[in-house]
Amino acid sequence: MSMTSSLSTSSFSLGQSYVARRFDPSMSRAPTAEEISQRKQEAAKQAAGLAEANDPAKIAAYKSVKAHTVVRMNGEIVAAAYRDGTADYHRNAAFIGLDAATYANQLAGPQGRDYMVNAIMKKLGNRAVEERYGETGWAPNRGAIDKEANASKA
Repeated sequence: MSMTSSLSTSSFSLGQSYVARRFDPSMSRAPTAEEISQRKQEAAKQAAGLAEANDPAKIAAYKSVKAHTVVRMNGEIVAAAYRDGTADYHRNAAFIGLDAATYANQLAGPQGRDYMVNAIMKKLGNRAVEERYGETGWAPNRGAIDKEANASKA
């Protein structure tokens, strides 16, 4: 069995040369049983991950998380920090160079959210308005915030 591929050199009309590789079936081999098994396991994991990501109960739980703070600029939502410690940035250009979320994740609970919101407000300055809902009580949920933010993008 030859382990070399055949090469040919051709030229374009502009005089540039290139190397074309031709498929040589003698160089291909059938996958082993172990490789087939690994591929099937990887495909099953990927399918399970997609199924989990599209699980209506998980999507509903994700959208139901209440906001801790919503930040607006010119009446439009630009960021939101949630009670579960996550955050969404709806106008990413405003947050270039801001890694507050990275540091905030190292702080516990309300301290992390306060740090993140304070960093956002400092970056945006007096152009931004902060709506702080706190840890308990009524607050808009992620689904409502995303819907409003996406409606203002259109």
